[in-house]
Amino acid sequence: MQPKETVLAAATLALVATSASAQPHHRDHRPLKIIIETVDHQRYLTAGDWQLKPDGLHIFVSRMSDQRYEFLVGMHEAIEAYLCKQAGISQVAVDRFDQAYERRRKPGDDSDPGDDPKAPYHKEHTFASKVERMLADQLRVSWGAYDREVSSK
Repeated sequence: MQPKETVLAAATLALVATSASAQPHHRDHRPLKIIIETVDHQRYLTAGDWQLKPDGLHIFVSRMSDQRYEFLVGMHEAIEAYLCKQAGISQVAVDRFDQAYERRRKPGDDSDPGDDPKAPYHKEHTFASKVERMLADQLRVSWGAYDREVSSK
């Protein structure tokens, strides 16, 4: 295995291990369904958004100039959402934090709410970001160009 493949495999195993070690009351025996859609408008200013609905996890990704960017945002959101679900962090808690963060945002600030250590999903967001970076590297995406476009959404 090449070094990049080893790191990606380790991240995947870590995701599986994190999911498998979740509290038993978080187990859901319904079939897993994840829907990722590219959209022109979000509920609020963001590149990616996730919503847990009765029929599964819905991920909405803002339209971008490169489909790989949309894929990366979608994967980040899927990992973050699933880890939040397993940790018992509700969509309501995430949305409430994100919306309050956006109301306090200063002009020129392009930070991500999940990067704030006070975010209830900071740990899950950080893990998703690590996997996102590894995928970007594997897809030969320039992180700088990607980050600039994601920050503009």
